[in-house]
Amino acid sequence: EKLRLWGRTEMDHDHQSLGRGVIEGFFGRQWTWEHRRDYASFLRENGYRYYIYAPKGDRCIRTDWTEPWPSKTFEELRKLGETYRQAGLAWGIGLNLYELHFHYDEKAIRLLEQKIRYLNQLQPDILAILFDDMKGNIDRIAEIQVAVTHRALELTTARSVIMCPTYYSDDPMLDRIFGERPRNYLEDLGDRLDPSVHVSWTGPEVCSTSFPVEHLESVGERLGRKPFIWDNYPVND
Repeated sequence: EKLRLWGRTEMDHDHQSLGRGVIEGFFGRQWTWEHRRDYASFLRENGYRYYIYAPKGDRCIRTDWTEPWPSKTFEELRKLGETYRQAGLAWGIGLNLYELHFHYDEKAIRLLEQKIRYLNQLQPDILAILFDDMKGNIDRIAEIQVAVTHRALELTTARSVIMCPTYYSDDPMLDRIFGERPRNYLEDLGDRLDPSVHVSWTGPEVCSTSFPVEHLESVGERLGRKPFIWDNYPVND
């Protein structure tokens, strides 16, 4: 039942398969710590392989991402990671770098490096660098987002890195809400981004009901890699 309510991610990448997992990456009411811990057994029993913590309502990984968590929250996250590892599952953290590409300067780079080292203390298996659901209509967005992702890739102790673009679907809704995407955005990402980085994609629409093979092949050609499918339907935010 829970899988009908929350977004899911799945991929089958040639170089490093992560399999199926769940990301808590939505807006609105967050899960409780008890729910998150209980979810580990649900995922294991149903053949899923990982969970990624990335609720949009956690300001310390989105709007105020430079800030540390309160000590109580940090301890809950540490215990959460242990719960998933003990269940034989990978666990990850998503960092939703809110509109960082508009002011990516030396200060921002130092703060990003500090944040990645801070997250390393929680020993995530997966690090997700997320640029979804924010303004993106600047010409150098792909170049800057690649630089940010590569900086994180150099410093993280996580085994796998996933990047979610600002324009994570061909759906024109994203352009209406977040500004018109720059020309060749996906192609520029694919050309510049380290091939080990997985790139999230929700399909033809933000909430796609299907993933046609022809569509995925086209996206794969633009990205220079198989897209990391973020099954965003149905979601309740």
